[in-house]
Amino acid sequence: MLAHYEAQTEDEQAAEIEAAREAEGTTLISVPTDVVPEVRALLARRNQKRRA
Repeated sequence: MLAHYEAQTEDEQAAEIEAAREAEGTTLISVPTDVVPEVRALLARRNQKRRA
């Protein structure tokens, strides 16, 4: 996934952000950088429970 985002141009990044804003069932939020690992871990646990 990292390679995908690192390879994007600024225009591609902007288009993806705009598409996410318009997507139903999706919410964009801003979180402090230092808590991003915790948010990722929380989402991973949630996804594991959904798959079980």
